[in-house]
Amino acid sequence: MFTILLINIIAFTTWMGFKNPGFMDRMRFSAYAVKSRGELQRVITSALVHASWSEFIWLALALFLFGLDVEGAGGAIGLYLIFAWGIIGGNLIAARLNRDDMFFSYFGMAAGVNSVIFAFVLLGPWRTIITFPIPLPLPAWVWAFLQLGLTTFGFRSYTEPARRFANLAGSAAGLLVAGMIFHEYARANFAWFAGLLAATLLCLWLVIINRAGLPWGLVLRAQFSRSPRPRKQSKPSRKPAKPPPQDVDALLDKISASGLQSLTEEERSRLREYSEKQRR
Repeated sequence: MFTILLINIIAFTTWMGFKNPGFMDRMRFSAYAVKSRGELQRVITSALVHASWSEFIWLALALFLFGLDVEGAGGAIGLYLIFAWGIIGGNLIAARLNRDDMFFSYFGMAAGVNSVIFAFVLLGPWRTIITFPIPLPLPAWVWAFLQLGLTTFGFRSYTEPARRFANLAGSAAGLLVAGMIFHEYARANFAWFAGLLAATLLCLWLVIINRAGLPWGLVLRAQFSRSPRPRKQSKPSRKPAKPPPQDVDALLDKISASGLQSLTEEERSRLREYSEKQRR
């Protein structure tokens, strides 16, 4: 079973990451490393390590429960295409839209797992499944929305906005690929296909407006009570990005080699100062 093989491979690389922090940092997705150093392998390797065993077990369980049926309907190639494009699509989209954020980094396979769950929903939205910790038969579409909710609101780490953004972008990309592979099911269950895509894009919008990780009630209240802004007459063209100063480049090298935790408070302040200037 190729689903179980995939889970075992990711379990091994996750264990390697816990044993060797340097290995985990080399696997981590970093928009700066991809853009400035051409380390494209990070687009894939970021899915092979996780922040904790609890996160990995939850995602591996979901991949096992839904991946077997997706593999049965689309074969190993179909399963891997849906899973891989969720990861690749999310990383490329997120990196493009956050290319000036030097702190944009993350890891985990949530985007690929979400894509597989959505593919399962296309195959049968009302098929039920029972698993711990909810000992009740839940329809596949309920699982899909639970996973969306976990992706949007569940992470608690300094990388959470980046991970949420990439996972949701990847989920949308993977869902589109699943719709092409299982096009007959997508047509037959078009309402579920369109509904999941719309829900994913809505969650992605929520993450975009809350990049700072503020309380959701405060963010939504500010968003919907905002007075209309005057229409801008023209928008200046974007200037080409300048290479970072030598000291900033050295700090980024240090992050790539030893991780963000290796920086001192003074070094973090310097990076934040430079990052704010880039966003203006």
